[in-house]
Amino acid sequence: MSSDETTYDVWQPGNTPAEAPGPAPTFSIVVPTLGRESLKRTIASIAGQLRSGDEILVECLVTNDGGNAARQRGIEAATSSHIIFCDDDDVFVPGAIGVMRRFAAEHPRAIGIFRRGFNAGPPQWREPILRAGNVQSQGFLVPNVKGKLGVWGVKSRDPVEQAALEARGVRHWTDVHFVNETAELQGARVIFCDVIVGYARPERNPLRRLRYRLKIRTRVRELLSRRAQRDAGPRPDLPPSRPT
Repeated sequence: MSSDETTYDVWQPGNTPAEAPGPAPTFSIVVPTLGRESLKRTIASIAGQLRSGDEILVECLVTNDGGNAARQRGIEAATSSHIIFCDDDDVFVPGAIGVMRRFAAEHPRAIGIFRRGFNAGPPQWREPILRAGNVQSQGFLVPNVKGKLGVWGVKSRDPVEQAALEARGVRHWTDVHFVNETAELQGARVIFCDVIVGYARPERNPLRRLRYRLKIRTRVRELLSRRAQRDAGPRPDLPPSRPT
């Protein structure tokens, strides 16, 4: 752990549901989507857990930014007391939104960071630290205070485009920036919540899971190859290629 990393308080749900002192928390669930078939499963995992005053905001991706522009549109349109997020290939587990609502009732002004599970490997977060890669948007529960929400910043999944952004002075943006900016604007506590509320890409069919992983590995290799070629530049010791 680096010296500038802060360990935060950890919350676990008690045996007795909390009674909110004021109106019950309501949720705006922002779902950025590429229009994948898995969107139906995502919506189904949410719909049965909604209460009066909740809403689902499905926002289509129009850029290669991993859904940030769609999330930004979603938080600007949100009308409920709190905002949560879910990508279109993830799901909420049964009862998850009820647990998140309990946290919001107990800590109405706090930002909650819940956990997300995977088919294999440890869940995210692994330790209560705000660090890129350790947290992810499906775990975020944010009070919807208009004018006091962080911005889902500009980034690109394409490493060449991302390098061009950074060359223009655009900072390397991660999900942690959204949490930190929102906490600062609202003067809110950040509390890590030791509850798995969702799963990433919960493919039940082993062959589909394997195909998905192989596809991801192929994309990673292609991106690394493109980056290596860009960094290497032209080889002055080699003659130009000739047509065959």
